[in-house]
Amino acid sequence: MHTKKDPSGKGVSKNIELVPVGVDDPSTDSCQCQVQVSAATIGGAGDEAGLSAVGRAQARTAAGATAFPCLSCFNAVRDPLDDRINDKSIEAELASVHRDWLREHPREARREQANNLLRSCGSLEAAIRADDPAGYCTDFEGAEERFLRDLCPVDSAARKRATALGENAKALIELVGLERVGFVTLTFADKPSVKEAQRRLYSLMRNHGREWFARFIRVGEMQVRGVVHYHFLAEIGFDLRTGFDFEAVGRGDYRSACPELRNLWREMREILPRYGFGRSEVMPIKSTLEAAARYVGKYLSKGDRNAAVGGVQWPKGARRLAYSQRGAWRVWKSPHCFAWREHGGEVWRSIVAGVADELGCRNMDELREKLGSRWAWRLQQIYKADPECTCVEAAWRLLP
Repeated sequence: MHTKKDPSGKGVSKNIELVPVGVDDPSTDSCQCQVQVSAATIGGAGDEAGLSAVGRAQARTAAGATAFPCLSCFNAVRDPLDDRINDKSIEAELASVHRDWLREHPREARREQANNLLRSCGSLEAAIRADDPAGYCTDFEGAEERFLRDLCPVDSAARKRATALGENAKALIELVGLERVGFVTLTFADKPSVKEAQRRLYSLMRNHGREWFARFIRVGEMQVRGVVHYHFLAEIGFDLRTGFDFEAVGRGDYRSACPELRNLWREMREILPRYGFGRSEVMPIKSTLEAAARYVGKYLSKGDRNAAVGGVQWPKGARRLAYSQRGAWRVWKSPHCFAWREHGGEVWRSIVAGVADELGCRNMDELREKLGSRWAWRLQQIYKADPECTCVEAAWRLLP
């Protein structure tokens, strides 16, 4: 028998008998326990000290009423949590959450559906037939394009890279001339890794590339079967387009090609196998300048979709896009050319607008006349040193 202060008795001490849980009281039949334990008591909040009621010792007051049942009755009470687990399992609960998430994200749901079709069918053609039977029979290329777009959606960063690539290709063609630019494709006879393919390519370009291509844009593309190949938009150095019969070449008749182009083909057939390359192709541009630029811009997205279908991704850190060393003709440098659309660009424009308003300048030319040609760099240094600087203070600091 121990004496314990009753917290509800405001200083009045009562005699409380502590009986450990699991030890039946001989004076009470466990099967005739009249204490009804509700669901709130089991697993509910504890006493005023914040302790759980389950697992504490039984407390019997002098009046004889028990605060908790005996161990046998306690174990016989049905936990409502068991009903919830039996009615809906954890797997079903997770599946329900996943369905709700897919319902709120239809693009991701479509992407998962396309991936499941591709895995279950085993091939791209079978997946397209199961996904769009009508399109497969009437317009296979359109159905394939839609399926690949759903399978590997192009994000904002990829669109920026493709747009910058297309604009740089357009600048190269305008600089050199449409008739002196050609499409070059290099493939491999075996199946090297990306690292090995780049080693072979760098060796080839170091020894022969500068002789063949004066300026170029190079894009690496992953094929569906997991083999890398390279595309070039290159300045060839001579007119290879005038008099070239594309239809005759498509039939295997190469007599319309100029002698310089046939000599280049012959030289590449002799040299490329030494570096482990397979089939190669050098062709003039058939379409217009804008169409050629758009076609080059699609190389990156096509490689991403092929990697998604084949399951072989381009290794992280391996270079996919490269420009020749004489690349001063580049007009867009992604992603910096899109900086005006980002949050940092919006902040910078608001700062420049505040400085111009304080100085009474209406455009960039007036800012340059009043503050000098390096005003933007000086303004940037001011905010690097004092990020809390206001536009008014920055404007007066810029004044000579």
